[in-house]
Amino acid sequence: MVNRERSYKTEAIILNSKSFGESGHMYIVFTPYLGKLSINANGTKKPKSKLSGHLQITNRCNLIISKGRSIDTISSAETTELFLNIRENYNLINNVFYIMELFDAFNPINEINVDAYQLLLESLRWLNNNQNVNLLIIYIRLKILAISGWDLNFSTCNLCFDKEKENLTAINTNHGGSICNICKPSTTNSVSTEPQSIKLLHFISIAPREKLLSLNLEISLIKKCLAMSEYLIHDNLGFKLKTKLF
Repeated sequence: MVNRERSYKTEAIILNSKSFGESGHMYIVFTPYLGKLSINANGTKKPKSKLSGHLQITNRCNLIISKGRSIDTISSAETTELFLNIRENYNLINNVFYIMELFDAFNPINEINVDAYQLLLESLRWLNNNQNVNLLIIYIRLKILAISGWDLNFSTCNLCFDKEKENLTAINTNHGGSICNICKPSTTNSVSTEPQSIKLLHFISIAPREKLLSLNLEISLIKKCLAMSEYLIHDNLGFKLKTKLF
């Protein structure tokens, strides 16, 4: 499937790019079986470049990559999936750039993570249909945490195991998720929230993605869960992402 002697082929999603040299770009791409790669493409700044159109952020491509001494170089690219609705909807641009940065931050170079790749691909397809975008962001955050080893529990108190949903009033990452109002005073760095927010986080963390499409929720509740999930991401990474959601 993969031949890394002189050149190799891979499916990839373009996460990011930056100028490299006089005429090319450096691309960060995410692949299912090689992990995240940092690779070069020559001539992509030229108006008639055959590569640049295929190497747009979010594009899913088939790549042929030539092995180099210090850095590999894209020699051929063919787009296999183009998310046109994302490109044409101004309101989605920041959201998709946030998702790209999120996956870039959570996936080290050359570390294979098939589940994360599949999550990204499914998320782009969902975002392309513009369905419950805010719920998608919460879903992605919780899933990428779980894939990375932070499978948080929002169904009980993680200290006393109280199952009464109305008693769950805080989140503490050091203790693995939700905390009840009785245990909260004995913890440090717990973040207070409402039982309804924790209920929704629990549902999103366990429900099939398709079930989220039919949810009709108050905007205020979704915003609270967005804030909680953002806290979880920042606490895990140790820094804030640069891209702001729209």
